[in-house]
Amino acid sequence: MILTHLKNWWPMCWPVLQLPHLLDRPLCSLILAVFPALFCTFPAQADQVFSLAVGAIEEGDERYRPEWIARSLINGRIYTELHYYGRIQGRVRQATQMLTFAYNYPMLKSKYIAARVGLALSRDEAVIRSADPELPTRSHEAYNFGAYFGLGVMSTSKLAISLDWNNAQFFAGSSGILLATARKQSLSLGVGWRI
Repeated sequence: MILTHLKNWWPMCWPVLQLPHLLDRPLCSLILAVFPALFCTFPAQADQVFSLAVGAIEEGDERYRPEWIARSLINGRIYTELHYYGRIQGRVRQATQMLTFAYNYPMLKSKYIAARVGLALSRDEAVIRSADPELPTRSHEAYNFGAYFGLGVMSTSKLAISLDWNNAQFFAGSSGILLATARKQSLSLGVGWRI
């Protein structure tokens, strides 16, 4: 039965394989992220899942950075994530936290595949240490609010293993060129426990 669905839906899945190139345009990214929600089914299975994930996140520059993610799925419907990632380059330290709230929609009458649509809040911070110890350290902090879309595959066993693609669209430039980017997308692998 799954193979029949894949055979029928494969032509529509082709654009997803082209995501790195198409997502440079915010409108294309939004269309590709919302498109799978047209094939969602109801209701979701009622359970609670708590998991930790490791992933790679990209902010529109085609450079993936490692990230940590804490996730929860409440009553099979309410999906939240807390992303954390950062980097240190010389005297500059950058850190980003992103909190997402989304509604989980099972797709194609499957217990395994789900689409998610919701909201995202991002906090970007940059700390620049001066080369001169007598000069103060400068820091910049920016918050950004946007839309969140995701696709995920999760096992139905007690040990919940998941593979997810997440995409958050923000208002670019609302908090400055250094800290704000229009898109944050990630691929992640998570392991957690189903209650």
